[in-house]
Amino acid sequence: MLNGNVEETDLLTFARIIEEIARADGSTAWCLVQASGCSLVSAFLEPAVASEIFGPRARGILAWGPGRGRAIAVDGGYRLTGQWSFASGCHHATWLGGIATIVESDGTPRRDERGAAEIRTLLFPKDRARFEDVWQVSGLRGTGSDTFAVSELFVPEAFNVRRDDPGERREPGRLYAFHLNNVFALGRDAQLQRTRAEPHRSFTFERNLVYYRQGKLLQGKWDDDKFVMDYNLYWRVGGEAVRFGSWSWEQWRAKGRDQHSLIADPLFRDPDHGDFRLKSGSPALRVGFTPPDWSGVGPRPPARRGEAP
Repeated sequence: MLNGNVEETDLLTFARIIEEIARADGSTAWCLVQASGCSLVSAFLEPAVASEIFGPRARGILAWGPGRGRAIAVDGGYRLTGQWSFASGCHHATWLGGIATIVESDGTPRRDERGAAEIRTLLFPKDRARFEDVWQVSGLRGTGSDTFAVSELFVPEAFNVRRDDPGERREPGRLYAFHLNNVFALGRDAQLQRTRAEPHRSFTFERNLVYYRQGKLLQGKWDDDKFVMDYNLYWRVGGEAVRFGSWSWEQWRAKGRDQHSLIADPLFRDPDHGDFRLKSGSPALRVGFTPPDWSGVGPRPPARRGEAP
């Protein structure tokens, strides 16, 4: 994308390459996947900024992890404060990303087009952060998935993105057309699994479709308040009641979860044969789900690989 010599591949080939590397070392494979995922942010940056981070001279590696910072809008950019954990590959990265809620200079939260707090990812050189050595584990120890933090760090305006916003995507390549909202379909044992509770807000799950006919909706630890779930659509084929662990829909919402979500048939075209495109009038649109443009997903045709944006 940046210099005309970048080769793209399809996801199946990528998965097979990672699988082979993982046979030799799981930590290496894990970090390669994480770095590849983080690099997708380049499609949302101005070309000059993307080249500064990822260009052939920079040889950049970007890492980030879950957490939530606070970015106050100031002249020319933002003042960022926050802490992020599980930052796989952060020790060999050259740049870091901090996910943050945007706050105006008067202290009021900035709102997006849906009225929700605006969340952006701010990018900064690794040497601007302080690290905490917390990754004392027995498995995947080589990922170095430690915690990093910054305080009142100035980040220029050009070095921030709102991932998954098609309006900000500058690169037309198919591999950059993925969405953060997803379809979770037809899991056997459980549709969503949370393996552990954490002392901080560990994830946000919004604008997704969960569609299943067997197994549980939720599995694992869901009884704390360190996660956000909203603007989702859930449906169990056959009309059986959707239960959120031990809670009914009403009890789940009474806990503050999924206040704007729906239980409704998403009206897929032919889910039994893998066609998860939405029919006209799908209620999924009411929760802000953005249907992917399937024509733009996947690797570029060979004749167009290496094209500049």
